[in-house]
Amino acid sequence: MVQSFSDKLGDWRNEAPLPTARSYLAATALKGQLYALGGFDGTLGNRYLATVEKYCPLMDTWVSCSPLPSERSHLASAAYGNSIYVFGGYCSGAAVSYVDVYDVVTDEWKRGPCMPTARDSLAAAVLNGKFFALGGCTSGGVTSLASVESFDHRSGKWETETPMPTTRALLGAAVLNGRIFVVGGTTAYNCLNSVHSFDARMGAWQEETPMQSSRIGVAVAVI
Repeated sequence: MVQSFSDKLGDWRNEAPLPTARSYLAATALKGQLYALGGFDGTLGNRYLATVEKYCPLMDTWVSCSPLPSERSHLASAAYGNSIYVFGGYCSGAAVSYVDVYDVVTDEWKRGPCMPTARDSLAAAVLNGKFFALGGCTSGGVTSLASVESFDHRSGKWETETPMPTTRALLGAAVLNGRIFVVGGTTAYNCLNSVHSFDARMGAWQEETPMQSSRIGVAVAVI
């Protein structure tokens, strides 16, 4: 199922459904298109997906793209320039550190420098040309993370950033007014309603007004 929200009308409407039903996928918008990446098909065979599909809002249609180099669920993605960067995920009982880069113009993938920390159920954000991998789990929800790592695509190097005040996996993240906001998630024991924002220039976290309800697997977007 796919639905869209109009901030002008304040209502939701149904769009063309995903060709491939899936959960725990990543979704990223770039150049007026929406990309659905990876995920889990929920069958008894525990089939993880490498499937990538692109949605065109003007035509209300989906088309298939080149698949991920490796199948996975619980991954994160973020876009910059003509590329979508995919971080981490979960497959065959373990978190992975893979970083894969998709060129939307050529429909080709390449492997980028791996994250220092293998993690699934993470969030990703891009700020000032740097990508941030935030929180997640080390292996299938056993240990949630507060760690944050940043990647400079120009130098190809990863750096360790100031950790979040709270460990959290299955969180949401978005950039607003030059800050990265992390929202909700779980510590593996507690569902969270807390919100923190990160000033990348100062390397400092700030507590924000919490959500009215706690939630796991939350998605956030800025409009």
